[in-house]
Amino acid sequence: MLLLDQMAPKGTNLTSKQERFALNLFKGMSQREAWISAGYSSNYSLATVDKNACLLAAKGKIKERLAELQQLAVDETVSTIIERKRLLTNIHRADITQFMDDTGGLKLSKDNPARAAVAEYDVKSTKYGHHKSIKLHSPLQAIDLLNKMEKIYADILAGFQDNRTINIIVSDGQAKELTENLGKYLIPSGKHGEDREDTS
Repeated sequence: MLLLDQMAPKGTNLTSKQERFALNLFKGMSQREAWISAGYSSNYSLATVDKNACLLAAKGKIKERLAELQQLAVDETVSTIIERKRLLTNIHRADITQFMDDTGGLKLSKDNPARAAVAEYDVKSTKYGHHKSIKLHSPLQAIDLLNKMEKIYADILAGFQDNRTINIIVSDGQAKELTENLGKYLIPSGKHGEDREDTS
């Protein structure tokens, strides 16, 4: 977990007391406790302290800071989007030669960034020695997942247009003439081309 002292504010213009107040709220203190612990005067009545603490907690910049803190407080065991993209990129760029030693034999190393691409690794003993085999994950599947993460497919589909329908705005007189001229080419709904009457 990130430590609170590592969670420096990015751009909120908070005073040092406001920052401590926000951090105290983030730690789980009540508004009253956060107010007093942040260094604000506790010489007021509890009702006044509660009112002031409530007003401060409702300020936009305090809310922004709390949202920022919550976003930063991600468990380090959960991979970020960047980490996942990096992993998928390593899988799709992996090449079998990255797992070969100088003699052409297979070699796995913890330091190899492409190791995530390994789907299967097998060692069998034969009368000729150890036989090693390796199978890599599909680079196409990695690319597919990366495209989905980047919403590339959605963007491509959004770019497609159905050009089978044409809308033409005409006057009533033009509409009659257009209907008469086009009528012989139109296929009535539910009929196939071979069932169409020849009106020529």
